[in-house]
Amino acid sequence: WQQQIFPNLYVMTVAVSTYYRKSAGLNLGAMVARAAMPHMLMPQPGSPENFMNMLGGVLPSNFEDIPATDRERLLKGNLFAAQRGILRDELSALFKAMGRDYMAGMKELLMQLYDCPPYLDSNTNHRGIVVIRDTALSILGAATPVELASALSTNDWYNGNLARFALLTPEPTYQERPSPKMSVVPPDLVARLARLHDSLPSPAASGEGTPTPSWSLVAEVWEPCHRYEQALRRLTAPDSVLDDRLRAVYGRLHVQALKIAVLLAALDWSDAGGQGQPVMHKAHWYRAQQIAESWRSSAHRLLRDLGENDEQRLEHRIIRLLRAHADGLSARALYRGLSVPRRAVVEVLNNLCADGTVRHVAETANRTGPRPGSYRLNL
Repeated sequence: WQQQIFPNLYVMTVAVSTYYRKSAGLNLGAMVARAAMPHMLMPQPGSPENFMNMLGGVLPSNFEDIPATDRERLLKGNLFAAQRGILRDELSALFKAMGRDYMAGMKELLMQLYDCPPYLDSNTNHRGIVVIRDTALSILGAATPVELASALSTNDWYNGNLARFALLTPEPTYQERPSPKMSVVPPDLVARLARLHDSLPSPAASGEGTPTPSWSLVAEVWEPCHRYEQALRRLTAPDSVLDDRLRAVYGRLHVQALKIAVLLAALDWSDAGGQGQPVMHKAHWYRAQQIAESWRSSAHRLLRDLGENDEQRLEHRIIRLLRAHADGLSARALYRGLSVPRRAVVEVLNNLCADGTVRHVAETANRTGPRPGSYRLNL
């Protein structure tokens, strides 16, 4: 498609607080990154102007006042000024801040950076012209569905903002992973990532204007990639039943799969000694397509979670509770068990009975008078 594709990724995990341990998972990723290549983590961006300065390798005004180890890390990171990554919990706060005056232009900047333009410049108020070369920004963040829903607008689905993110939600068959007995950063994984980082060509020092070495990856995957792109394209046809909010997501999945395949090929190349240049084989592509397909399913789950209103959430809670009680529960037991007002529960039960999801089973009278009926799930 006459486009260059680079292996940067925007990834956002979205799950309810506590149970899925999304923040703990993000912290584990940060620990691995800091152990393998701490200089590749970018400070949290403030305003768009501050962000542009960091991407352009401009050192902070208090550089001389920070500890020597941090100065060394920042200087090393400045060689990769626009190729670093951002790790951020509660990423929804960044989306929410984009609506404020001091963050004007941040959303458009992040969308532009995803496509890795080779050259950007910006005339800032305090630094004058700032030049940004060879961008390849990556983002890994986390959010809760409620906070994300309040931070997003419908346009974020249509304009490609969310489509640039891999939107990761808990799988329907979620099960607790076994916990390691020793809480240590995996040394083999750290060594593997550090080896890959050190095997790649080093970029030119920021501001020198020397072109960064550029590699074209040898690939044998264009036919299966094209088939995947065409299949996704058919699903986004104007007369398809696909939710309009997901069309931009589908339109970028083949590009995300290519990015993943590049990463897999680079890891295998580094593990094999890093001789010559990486080669992308069909095995890399098919594994990458599997991952991209899991992201496609995940985007559907996120859209459902964000689109739910209070009534729909109550429906799901009632259904889960009835599923755990095959003999049924009374309306009284349901609204007490859910700590929800009786009227709201009864209204939802009536709707569930009307559409056949739940049935009401009347109880026979006894000596003390009629007993309330129970509600049971139609299996």
